[in-house]
Amino acid sequence: MHTKNTALLLIDFQNDYFEGGKYPQHGADSLLPRLRQVISAAKAAQMPIIAIRHLGSAAAPFFNEGSAGAQLHQQLHPAQDAMGWIVDKRHADSFRNTQLADLLQKLKVSRLLLAGMMTQNCITHTALSPWGTGLEMVVLEDLCAAPDPLVHAIAIRALADRVTVSSSQDWFA
Repeated sequence: MHTKNTALLLIDFQNDYFEGGKYPQHGADSLLPRLRQVISAAKAAQMPIIAIRHLGSAAAPFFNEGSAGAQLHQQLHPAQDAMGWIVDKRHADSFRNTQLADLLQKLKVSRLLLAGMMTQNCITHTALSPWGTGLEMVVLEDLCAAPDPLVHAIAIRALADRVTVSSSQDWFA
C-alpha cells in the first residue's frame, strides 16, 4: 500500500479501556501485540503517528483528567518514542476543539489510518467528522474495539458505507 502523506491515528488507547480499567472494551487487550507491530512498522516507514487521548472531567465515569485510567496504556510506553504527537480531546470527535486538523495540514497528511476505542463512538465520530472533510479516512477494523463484538461489527458495517474499512495487514504486512 502507498503510505505517502499517510498518518496513523491511535484513538483512546487508554488504561480505562483495558483489563482493570473502569470500562474495559471487548478484545482490547488481545489487539495490543498487533498494535505494537503496526507502530513499529509505521515508525520504520517514517509515517507520522498521532495518539489521541480523551480527557474527562472529575465527574466523568472514566478518563478523569490526571488519573491513571486517562493515561495511554502502559504496554504502549515503549512505543511512545515513536508517537510524534499526543493530542488531547474532550469530545468523541478527535477533531472537535483540538489542534488535530492544523497538525495534519502542517504534516501534509491527506490519509488517516484510524485505530482505537470505541468503534461505535470515537472511531465513528472521527472518521465522519466534518472537520476531517478532504481527508481519506481508513478504519483499521482489527485494531479497533467496542463494548462487545456485535457493537463493533455493526459500527464497522455502518462505517463501510462512508469510509474505507481495512485490516492492518493490508497496510503493514
